[in-house]
Amino acid sequence: DINTLPEPTISGNNLCVNQNAQLSVIPISYLSYQWWKGTNTSTILSTTNVLSLNPFSNNTTPGTYYVRLYSTTSLSCIDKIISFVVEPFIAPNAGQNGELVLCGTSSSINLFNVLVAPFDNNGTWQEITNSGLLSGNTWNPTGINFGDYSFRYSVIGNCNISDEAIVTIKYTNPPTVPVISGNSVICSDETIELTVTDIPNATFEWIGPNNFTSTNQNITINNSTTLNAGNYSVTASLNGCQTTATTSVNVSPIPDFTFQSLCVGSNFTVHVVPIQNSFDANSVDYSWVGPNGFTNNESQIIISNSQTGNYTLTVTNGDCSTSKSIEIENVLCNFTNIITPNGDPNNESFDLTGLDVAKLQIYSRWGRLVYEKENYINEWHGQNRNNEKLPDSTYYYFIQLKSGEQKNGWVFVAANSN
Repeated sequence: DINTLPEPTISGNNLCVNQNAQLSVIPISYLSYQWWKGTNTSTILSTTNVLSLNPFSNNTTPGTYYVRLYSTTSLSCIDKIISFVVEPFIAPNAGQNGELVLCGTSSSINLFNVLVAPFDNNGTWQEITNSGLLSGNTWNPTGINFGDYSFRYSVIGNCNISDEAIVTIKYTNPPTVPVISGNSVICSDETIELTVTDIPNATFEWIGPNNFTSTNQNITINNSTTLNAGNYSVTASLNGCQTTATTSVNVSPIPDFTFQSLCVGSNFTVHVVPIQNSFDANSVDYSWVGPNGFTNNESQIIISNSQTGNYTLTVTNGDCSTSKSIEIENVLCNFTNIITPNGDPNNESFDLTGLDVAKLQIYSRWGRLVYEKENYINEWHGQNRNNEKLPDSTYYYFIQLKSGEQKNGWVFVAANSN
């Protein structure tokens, strides 16, 4: 009873590139055969139980093949079509050689993580060196000497074709961590100098604020500014291993300032004006010294008539300080109301020395301008604009100080006063 026989199937043999490949079904003497590929039923490739694919080519061979089994005699009523899919031949792939630099002690290494993909994962690992610590695809370097260790990965495919790749692990001792020394707190315009301990055969790479980089072992930054303040890191590299250390550098701006002197009411005052915001006036220390043992720790001082002379101020911002001096020649705030230009040593002129007068104007009591002088110091002694002597009388003065402050009042000229 033929219906009890198993369904016939197609078998493939040597389905490998450039091999004499074949497809075949079981031979039965009373059956006939017809082979074709895909939908091209008009091209019969073979009329036997064997179809030769010689040679196998990945460009032309793959596809679906059909065979018709039928009888031309009365001995059988079989007429059946069966199919077989020929896939492209895929050679075994062990991946590409891989290398790992292993710095210092480590836990187990999965060698597949070192192998360069893509690769077949059904191969076998073998150690070329002799650590004896390989188990499957896992290598545990615990307790062994530093050095190079190699492993072979092999994949065997169909048609006795194989492939292999090599994994190398450079197990090395990392360089010691650099020890940084140098000036961590400096003032603007000073030099940043950072050095590290010597590590034989190591290379160094620095990175820091303001896009700073250097490959020198020790670094120097001249004329530093606050832009150079921050963290500096150096990386030491040796045999593919790296260690890094970091230090912080604080660059404090050097305080720069000028003096402003003016009258506040009847008090002659001098106070400090920061230049280009070089410091916060409320967060620095002040130290004044002046005539007759004068000292003060405020940003503003009041000077009396008995204390004219040279004053020196030191402004300290953290570790940075600047000293400047100012000469105080006159501390008048309530101006004299009489001058007596009669040739004796007293009250000969309208003396505004040291007050930084931008302009002086003298008016008669009827409002007529009789004298004026820019950048006035001590030039008016009762004359008009033509340098002629004015009559004894009361005159109105208007003073414009360089600070912007204005003063006005009356002064009596008494040329014949004794």
